[in-house]
Amino acid sequence: MSKWLSAVMVMTGVLGGVTAQAKPPAAISQYLDRHASAFVQDPGRKIIDTSELEGDKYYSRQRFPDQSGMFMPDSTLDAITKSILVVESVEVPLPRVRYLVSYNFLSSPDDPDFSQQLVEVTRFNLGPVVRQDLAAYVPADRLAPAKTFGVGPHVSWRFALGDVMGGLAVLQASRGEITDAQASKIKCLGQKCLSLEDSQGPSGAWKKPTLYGSIPDAVYTSKNKDGLPIPARVAEVLFAYATPEGVQAIPFNPNKPRFIVVLSQNVQGQEASSAGLLYESNVMDDEIGTAWIRFNQAAGMKSPDLQQLFVKRKR
Repeated sequence: MSKWLSAVMVMTGVLGGVTAQAKPPAAISQYLDRHASAFVQDPGRKIIDTSELEGDKYYSRQRFPDQSGMFMPDSTLDAITKSILVVESVEVPLPRVRYLVSYNFLSSPDDPDFSQQLVEVTRFNLGPVVRQDLAAYVPADRLAPAKTFGVGPHVSWRFALGDVMGGLAVLQASRGEITDAQASKIKCLGQKCLSLEDSQGPSGAWKKPTLYGSIPDAVYTSKNKDGLPIPARVAEVLFAYATPEGVQAIPFNPNKPRFIVVLSQNVQGQEASSAGLLYESNVMDDEIGTAWIRFNQAAGMKSPDLQQLFVKRKR
């Protein structure tokens, strides 16, 4: 048992709960669980025991260096960032990856204070694609072996997360693998997910975004060996810009994610790089219909290039 889980059990028994969300009425609980289960328990996926995902391997000092606090070190993370970190904790490390992440906020129509967050994280291994591209002009005897570029499957995880003891916990999870043929047909916000070009979003009047609020301090190891932000950190920054007041409840549509995020690490060009693109499908504004935010940082850049685009609502 994880020491953090043990701590939660102690606090629950001795202190009578720490900022725990009230237990929802039975009808609301059934509504949330029904929609969450329909999302997670998709055909072709293996249901994963959630106790395997938030143990000592996930809460390692390598991932969360500061473990001196009373509460779990990830208690302040948003659902997207946490989901990516969970995936990285159980899957084989890969140096060249692209993530396609979808996010939906599931709240009760009777009482929006009760909610769950649904996240799908699909990770594509771009290592073989990069190696194949290099093979076209690099002699075979000078081409690095496949393991240098990363060996591992394309995977897709689905999570239902909810409030437990003041932080987000994985309530349900499932995992599936994607073949190369399947992966080649999937789009990442307008670009093929196996493309060596990073998604940049639609053309338009992109501008430097205004940050309302603040970007959370990284409570986890947020940089890779090249000194660039890891995909989870890129996602956290983008989500902070997009949701300065948190995610507001709107009628749940299982077929229309609220946010889609594409994240790339060391995919485009020869230099190390981190990139991200966030799409918000329904902005809470009379004039703005959708919003985009993109993040680009390459080796040698002290800070990322951030740009935002608002698309007017169609009448």
